[in-house]
Amino acid sequence: MTSSTDILSSIIEILSQHQEGMQMKDLAEAVHLNRNAIAKYLGILHQKGQVDLRQIGKAKIFTVSRRFPFSVLSEINLDSVIGFDKNLHCIHANTACLKMIDCSLEEIINKPINGIMFPLFQHPSIVDIVNNGFSSIGQPVRISCKIKENLQIFEIRGIPVVFNNCVTGSAIIIKEITSITSAQDEIAHLKELYKAVTETQTEFIVHSLPDGTITYVNPAFASLIGLSQKMYIGKRYHLKILDDDIPLVREHFLSITSENPIKKIENRILTFSGDIRVVRWVNQGIFRDGVLYELHSYGIDITELKNLEERLQIKCDHYRNTIQKTTDEYQKINQDLLEEIERRKHVEEDLQKLQISLNYSSELIIWTDEKGIIISSNKGALDSLGIIPGNSLNIFFSENLEKCEVLSWDSIWKEVKLYGCYLFECLILDKNNNFFSAEVLANYLFNNGIGCCGFFIRNINKRKMAEIALQESEERFKAIIQNSFDIIGILDDKGEIVYTSPSTYLILGYLPEEICGHSSFEYVHPDDRKRVREIFKRVIEKLKLVSPIEFRFKHKDGSFIDMETIGVNLIGVPGVDGIVVTSRQITERKKNENLLKMFNEELEQKVKERTEELCDSRKMFKDLVENIDELILSLDLKGNITYISPAVTRLYGYTPDMLRGQKFHELLHPDDYNRYKDLFCNNLQMESRSHEFRLMCKDRVAYVRISIRAIHQEHIISGYNCIVTDISSLKRALFETEDARHSLDHTLMFLQTIISAIPIPFYYKDLEGRYLKVNDAFADLLGHTPDFYIGKSSSEIWSEEYAGLYREKDMELLRTGEKQIYESRITDLLQIDHPVIYYKDVFHDENGEVAGIVGAFLDITERKEIENILQTLIRSMVGTVEDNVLHVITETISLCLKADCIIIGEIQQNHKNIKALSMILDGKMVEHYMYTLKGSPCEIVTAKGFCIYPDNVADLFPEDRTLHLFNIRGYLGTPLKNSKGEVIGILCALFRHKISVSPLYERIFTIIAEKAAAEIERKHGEKVL
Repeated sequence: MTSSTDILSSIIEILSQHQEGMQMKDLAEAVHLNRNAIAKYLGILHQKGQVDLRQIGKAKIFTVSRRFPFSVLSEINLDSVIGFDKNLHCIHANTACLKMIDCSLEEIINKPINGIMFPLFQHPSIVDIVNNGFSSIGQPVRISCKIKENLQIFEIRGIPVVFNNCVTGSAIIIKEITSITSAQDEIAHLKELYKAVTETQTEFIVHSLPDGTITYVNPAFASLIGLSQKMYIGKRYHLKILDDDIPLVREHFLSITSENPIKKIENRILTFSGDIRVVRWVNQGIFRDGVLYELHSYGIDITELKNLEERLQIKCDHYRNTIQKTTDEYQKINQDLLEEIERRKHVEEDLQKLQISLNYSSELIIWTDEKGIIISSNKGALDSLGIIPGNSLNIFFSENLEKCEVLSWDSIWKEVKLYGCYLFECLILDKNNNFFSAEVLANYLFNNGIGCCGFFIRNINKRKMAEIALQESEERFKAIIQNSFDIIGILDDKGEIVYTSPSTYLILGYLPEEICGHSSFEYVHPDDRKRVREIFKRVIEKLKLVSPIEFRFKHKDGSFIDMETIGVNLIGVPGVDGIVVTSRQITERKKNENLLKMFNEELEQKVKERTEELCDSRKMFKDLVENIDELILSLDLKGNITYISPAVTRLYGYTPDMLRGQKFHELLHPDDYNRYKDLFCNNLQMESRSHEFRLMCKDRVAYVRISIRAIHQEHIISGYNCIVTDISSLKRALFETEDARHSLDHTLMFLQTIISAIPIPFYYKDLEGRYLKVNDAFADLLGHTPDFYIGKSSSEIWSEEYAGLYREKDMELLRTGEKQIYESRITDLLQIDHPVIYYKDVFHDENGEVAGIVGAFLDITERKEIENILQTLIRSMVGTVEDNVLHVITETISLCLKADCIIIGEIQQNHKNIKALSMILDGKMVEHYMYTLKGSPCEIVTAKGFCIYPDNVADLFPEDRTLHLFNIRGYLGTPLKNSKGEVIGILCALFRHKISVSPLYERIFTIIAEKAAAEIERKHGEKVL
């Protein structure tokens, strides 16, 4: 006979299997009791709080009670817990609650809820919360109240409970959340502040989850793509990346780890309008416990910078070609010098034969044996040096003047033996113990069949002194020419410019090399050309100095400048062989002379008519002086300013009264004072010259050119007139040009670094197919340094088969000029064949002509393998009936991946097991196999997505019986998701051997998983129908 306890347990068990509840008659049938008996047992369970009763219309529905034992609830909960019976009297409270209300349990037992002396229990909402807790677990309710003058916030929830005496009741859990609420408010404020900042940023900001779901984008990013912000939130990341950049981007994101959470990358994207933009991204992974939680991406559009880099590359190519041309010219010059040295060597050999016969030559002659012991000498050497046969030559020779080192007999004999003769300069000690500079020619001779050395010594003290004087003179002359403001040039007898000084650029705008080789008459004004030719002809004929002439010369900008030139015929004079001309710009002088002439004529006319107009003329002249852009001033012999035009106020910020009587050098920059002082002390240099100084203005430092002319009174200099012209703009342009050149050099180095850092093999060739440059990725693939490939053709690097194909493609590209993209194959250092995609185009020189080919190639081995596997899968599925689709997938994967076991399984409703819908083991299909999910790698796959364990997977998951049963070492797995994104199954491959880690597996499994999941979902749909 069944006991009452067993019956009560059976009722509880049956109700637990029917969570929706049961009526009394249904429960009576399940327990095999009559309705009166079951009613008695239900009454007992209901009184104990183990069964709940709810009325639905006339039906009474019994369910397993969802009440919590108050004793358990109060012990496991760290918050305050207090229980009430149905009359709202306190039954019990835990320690945390008693501490909060500051009283003992005896003080509150059996007290009504409003009788508990704590402000929270006086709140109007507390009774409703307790009443709601009798029937169900209530939602948390926040209540604010003052506790000891401080406003505190509590979160209260009602929960149905049963006490130890089986009395049912309601308990409330009280949690003090004042500090938490404040923190939440602060976080909300910070989030709003962060959003306000990011909304105004010009950089692109994107926040996304690990599966690619976007949580936030700022307006800058939305504007870049061409869509609104709202269209991104909650959707998968679908930014269009160009195909060439996809492998790089994928590898970049896979490299983000908790150890290296921040990574940078540059890639191209396609906007909604079809534009291609280049963006530099900084991606930061946000990790929690080592797991990627969120991805923050910050980007900036660098398309314009990339375009600038391309233009700079074109300029760099131009400079490289120019350098190569100059190098070729220098090589030709070196060859000419070598030929000249060889010719001189033959001449010296002839002179040697003549000098040997001169016993009493003015030169000192000494013969030694092969050990440097003096055998004999001529009379001059005996008288000058006090030569004694048997002495060592080392006591007379001191320092080699050319190499600045101490001479030794061994070094001299080595050179003589090697070359037959040795010419050098050194210091020699004479018999009075004085050194003199000497030029020594040592010859290797034979005396009675024995090798000896003959020395021919010439005193070159005077020549050395003359060379030093000549060098100083040349340096002085060169400094004068290079720094003169006058143009110094040399013309041949036809008037062509042979040489012109650097000041040509400052005055006329031409660089010397731009006009050398051109006729000087091309630049003379047409109205002056005939007169200048006649004067030039007289210079050629009379061979003497002529007086200065004035004419107009064409500036580079097309204008004509007044010039004053004087020339002297030095045709036939060594080192010159031409007509030397010295020219200076007199535009300002002519301008002033013309103005003065005009004013003088007007003044004479006005004097004749009426004296009163003199004042008006002087006023006109004064206005002109005040309003011209040049400053006019006069100095006395001590450098004091005696007059300065009022334009000084407009141009430099001073008033004439402030400067009149002041030393002019006090206005100059301190660093220019010594140069000004040197010029001022030499009256000859101050007369009719222009000089550049820095002038200290009120608010700036100005670069000025000062033209100075002496004032003569009865042939004596009484002072100086100066015209000051501001050339700050010109100087600034020169400085900016120099800065631009340095910037270009820096950019060139930067571009070279970028080319070397590109991970894709890159190269460019000339028109003959020779490699001009390859990057490190190219060299690493083929196994040599980049320099090894420079100058080599395809036939020297690739096999005959590939080289012929590359030559044919290159010729086609050069002929059509159209960009090429085609597939081919290459062989690496390990003789492994790789399928690749070539990207090739032509590049042009500075004249727009095709100069060569630039190219790169991308390894597509992995893509080909995926295509082959997918093609195999498609071929296998052609003609397959729908029920066999999953079997075909498992067979194909097993064949392609050489896996020992493939499982396509469906997760059961209890989420504890996986039922194999299709399973192949050792090439045979296995049916009705159940795979325990807990403690297996498949459990990790359902939570995190695709997983790979290359080796020892059974050791990592000791609870997985399947892995140990089949002796599995390697594991691949990916989840199967339905159209809602829910995980409904697993696709996994098991290996009895170690497997390699390759992105190929994830891509294959992702594609196949979509097909398998769709097939499972289709079958579910058919069952529903």
